[in-house]
Amino acid sequence: MPAKHARHPDLIRIAIRTTFLLLIVAVSGPSSASSSEWLSARVPEREIRIRAALAQDSSHPTQLDALRNRRAPDALNILVVGCDFSDSLMWGRDLDEFPGWPPQRRQSQRIPGTDILMFAAHDSVYFDLQLQRVDAYYRTVSFGAFRIDWTVHPEILNLPEPMSWFADPDSGTVRLSRMAQDIVDAIDAEVDFTDFDTLLLIHAGAGSETDVNRDSPEQIPSNYLDVRDFSEAVEAGLLAVPRIVTSERDLEHVLILPESETQDPLPGVPGSGFFDVRGVYCFELGLRLGMLSLADFTPSSFPNSQGIGNFGLMGYGLFTGLGIVPAAPSAMNRMLMGWVGAVEVDADASVRIAAMGDPAVAISDTLLVRVPISDREYWLAEYRLQDPDGDLFYGFDDLNGNRFPDYFDQSNAGNGGTPDSTFDPSEDTWEDEAGAEVDFFMSENPARPRTGCRRGGGSGLYIWHIDEQVIENALLAGTNTINADARHKGVDVEEADSIQDLDSAQGSPWLLGGDEDNWRGEGTDEFGPGTSPSTVSAAGLHTGVRFSEISRVVVDTLPMVDGFCTGFVYASSMSFRLEFGASVQGPI
Repeated sequence: MPAKHARHPDLIRIAIRTTFLLLIVAVSGPSSASSSEWLSARVPEREIRIRAALAQDSSHPTQLDALRNRRAPDALNILVVGCDFSDSLMWGRDLDEFPGWPPQRRQSQRIPGTDILMFAAHDSVYFDLQLQRVDAYYRTVSFGAFRIDWTVHPEILNLPEPMSWFADPDSGTVRLSRMAQDIVDAIDAEVDFTDFDTLLLIHAGAGSETDVNRDSPEQIPSNYLDVRDFSEAVEAGLLAVPRIVTSERDLEHVLILPESETQDPLPGVPGSGFFDVRGVYCFELGLRLGMLSLADFTPSSFPNSQGIGNFGLMGYGLFTGLGIVPAAPSAMNRMLMGWVGAVEVDADASVRIAAMGDPAVAISDTLLVRVPISDREYWLAEYRLQDPDGDLFYGFDDLNGNRFPDYFDQSNAGNGGTPDSTFDPSEDTWEDEAGAEVDFFMSENPARPRTGCRRGGGSGLYIWHIDEQVIENALLAGTNTINADARHKGVDVEEADSIQDLDSAQGSPWLLGGDEDNWRGEGTDEFGPGTSPSTVSAAGLHTGVRFSEISRVVVDTLPMVDGFCTGFVYASSMSFRLEFGASVQGPI
C-alpha cells in the first residue's frame, strides 16, 4: 500500500552536494592527534556525495499542538524493547540460541584508533546507555526542564519476518505499525503498560538513512509513528484500531530506531562510514515532542536549500560531531517546547542577552529576544556560545582526559582510564554529557588552517526570521514544507556574511552553515534596512527595524603555543541596540 504522506524513507535520502563530510581530521590544539579527531573533520566532495542528512517527515499532530500551546511535557515515560528478524540478528546475540546461523558480519563500534570493540553486545545494557546519552542531551538543551524516564525490557524479541518485510517502501509505515503491535502482544503478559506513554523499538541493523551507497534496500528507516500512521495501518488491514493496544492502556507514540548507524565506509579511509546513533535518537524524540522539522525537502530529488543547516537538531544538526554531539535545537524549537521564554522588544531599546550555551547563566536571564514584524512574523535573536570555557575542545565530564566522550576503563586506571578494553558496566563508568558544550560542532569551517586560532568564530548573535503563517499552513496541510521555499521559509537564519549558503544548492564548504553566519562586533555589527541581508519582511516590505552596535564576543585571546591558540575568553552576554524607525540612511 503506498504511503499517503512522504514520511522520511531515509535520513540521507534526499540528494544534496556538500563539499565536506564530518570525518577524521585533528581538532585544534597543540597536543598530538587523539581520539577526539573523530568529531571534527571532513573529506572532499570528490570522495563522496552525501545525501541529505535529515528526515523527510510530514507534519505530526504534536507539531501543530506545540505551535499553538508552546509547551512540552516535563518528562516522557518510555519502554525500550530490542528486536531482530528472521534474517538479521542484533549484534552480539548468543548464536547458540540460533542453530545454523552464520557468523555475523556486522560489528559494533570500535574504540577510536584501535581494533578493540567498545561494546560486547547490543543488549539491554547497551540500550540503557544510549537512553542515558539522549537524556543527558535533553536535560542540557532544556536547561533541566525536560527529562526522559525509561525502562529497558531485558529480552530481545526475534520476529518471524525478515527485515525487508518491514522496510518495504510501498507499504509506507503500516508494517512498522504492525511490528509495534506484534512486539507489544509478545510482552503484554509480563509488562504493565500503565505508566508508559511512548514505545521505543531498537531493531537490528543500521537505519536506511545512512545507506549512502543505496545498496541495502532491506534496511528500515528511523521513524516516529503516531495515530496518523496507525490509521493507515487500519486501512491496510494490519491493525484493528488506530492505536497500539495493550492490556492496560493504548499507546499513540512509537519510535523506530536502529542499533547502529555505521555502514558504507570509504575505501582506504580509516573510521569512515561511522555515524553515532545519538543524533538520530535525539531527532526522532524531538518529533515525538512536537519539534518542527526544519530541513528543505523540495524538490525531492535535489533540494534547492538546506533549511536551517547545522544550526539546529531538527535541521542537519543531528549529524554534527558525527552524531555523537548533535547541535542544540534552534531558538524556535526551544521556544515551542517552553524551555526558553522570548522577551518581546517592540520599541527602541538597548538590549543585553545572555549566552545560550553557558552553564553559568541563570535561567532567569534573558536568553531570547522577539522582535515583531506582524502578529505572525518576527525575528528571534539568541547568543549561542559554542565553547563556553574557551579551551578549543568539546567540553564535558571527561573522566579519562582523552577529550572523547566514552568511559573510564577501570582495567586501565593506572593509565588514566583511557579505554583499552571493552566497556564493562560492572566496573567502568560512562562519562556524563549533561551540561556539555552541545553546540561545539554546530558551525564547522573546514577552511580553517591546521595552525593558528582555529575555533572561536561560530559564537555570536544568531537572528532567526520566523513566519508562523508559513509554518501553520504546512502543518495543516500535513506536508513537510515549512522551509520548502528558499525565498520564504518558515524558519530562516539571517546569514550575516551576506552569502546565502543555506538558501542555495551550490556546493561550498559552508553549505550547512559557517562561522560568519552570526552577527558580532568582530565582523558584522549591524542588521538593518541597508544591510545584506536586510530587515525587510517576508513580503519584501520595509520594516524600519535596525539591530546595531552589536557587541564583540571575544574578550581576550590566550597566548599562542607552538603556533596554536591555547584558547579564548568569551563574553558571557552580548548587547545591541534596537530601533524601529530606521531608514536606509539612518534613524527617522
